Amino acid sequence: MSVSSWNDAPPRPPAEVLAWSRALLDPALRAAIDELLDATRDIAEFHFGWRDAEGRPAAGDAGKAVRPALALLSAAAVGGTAAAALPAAVAVELAHNFSLLHDDVMDGDATRRHRPTAWTVFGANAAILAGDALLAAPSNLAGGPPRRRPSGPSAAPSSNWSRGRARTCRSSGARRCRSPNAWRWRAARRAR
Repeated sequence: MSVSSWNDAPPRPPAEVLAWSRALLDPALRAAIDELLDATRDIAEFHFGWRDAEGRPAAGDAGKAVRPALALLSAAAVGGTAAAALPAAVAVELAHNFSLLHDDVMDGDATRRHRPTAWTVFGANAAILAGDALLAAPSNLAGGPPRRRPSGPSAAPSSNWSRGRARTCRSSGARRCRSPNAWRWRAARRAR
């Protein structure tokens, strides 16, 4: 069902609503995750079930995405469109997953969605930084055209903070801070 025809549709079963929402959400959510720095992107993709611990594509369960579905339906309920509400739905999902990454570390949970948690694979510090990046990411979605990744002196403060914390983690020698693909990030950085 298209975005524009949803408002005129008869009531649908919850599974159909969630499938509709997920079909709209996933491409926009993946685009938001693609904007993260490499190390945090690797962890986020693992957390969402899109990649395994070695970075290979995976088809893991990304969760029900009830919150973004409610955001899209709320827009439709007040006469708006799901398309207009999509950035808000993505922001809600990113913020929710920030809380899951942090909660897993704080509670010491070893599994989520039948997979190892991000912190058990990448380390607590790296998982916390990835969660922080998810929380900061919606600032790029708050209306207006998509922005490029921050760089130079005009970079977003939260991006600079995450980048600095990632450097600190790497320089400390703590192996579990690093993503399995951290070598790609370092090689690309040296090539600049």
